[in-house]
Amino acid sequence: MKINPNRKILVIGASGNIGYPLYQNLKNNFNTVGTYKDNIKKNLIKFDVNKDKLSVILKKDKFTDLILCQGLINFNEISKNPKLAKKTNFDSLILQLKSIKKENEDLKIIYFSSESIFDGHKGNYSERSKPKPILDYGLHKFKVENFIREKFKNYLIFRISKVYDTNNKQSSLITNWYKQLKRNEKIILATDNFLTPIHIDDLLKFVVKLIILDSKGIFNISSNDNKSRSELFDIFYKRYNKYHK
Repeated sequence: MKINPNRKILVIGASGNIGYPLYQNLKNNFNTVGTYKDNIKKNLIKFDVNKDKLSVILKKDKFTDLILCQGLINFNEISKNPKLAKKTNFDSLILQLKSIKKENEDLKIIYFSSESIFDGHKGNYSERSKPKPILDYGLHKFKVENFIREKFKNYLIFRISKVYDTNNKQSSLITNWYKQLKRNEKIILATDNFLTPIHIDDLLKFVVKLIILDSKGIFNISSNDNKSRSELFDIFYKRYNKYHK
C-alpha cells in the first residue's frame, strides 16, 4: 500500500453507510482520519456537528482535504423532527464552515450533496440543470452547495442518487426489502417514484477516483437505469425467489 504523503484527509461522518466504506477505501491511498457521532467505529474520533468544534480537529494536524458526508438523511426522521434536521444539515454545518474558512484557505472541501436538490419533474438531470428543491432536505443541501461555491475556491461536490448495498449488515433499499420479506411484512411500493440507484461499490469507484485525481467542481453520480420503485422490487423479487420460498 503506497500512501500519498502530500495529502491528509479528514472524513466527517466516517461511520455512516457511505462514510465508513469511503474512509476504508481512502486509507489505501492517503493518511486519513475519520469521525463518528453515535455509531462507534474503531480508530474514529468523536465529533458532533451540533456540539463540537471542527476548528479544534483541524488545528491538530495539517489536513489538505475535508470530506463532509455526515447528516440526518432518513426522511422519516427528518419529517418527525424538522428543526433538528435543519440544524444538523444546514445551520450547524454553515457555522462550522464559517469558523474554519480564515485559517484554512487552502483546504479542499469535498461535500456529499443529493439528487434531492432537483424537483424530480423532468428527470435526466445534468450538472448544468437548474436545481429546484421541493423537500427541506434538498433545500438544505442546495444552500450548503451555494455557500461552499461562494466561500471556498477549492471544492468538489458530489450529487448522489439513491445508494443501495447488498450487505445485510447495512441499511439500504435492497437489504431493507430483504429483511421485510423474511419477516413477512407488508411492503408498499410507489409506481410513480423513479430512481437511478447506484451500488455503494460503484459509487466509491467514482468518488475515490475523482479524489485521487484531485478533481474540482460538481459531479452528478448515478446509474444509467431509470426505474420505479415497484419495477426495482420486481427485479429484486425474482432473484429472491431463486433462493427463498
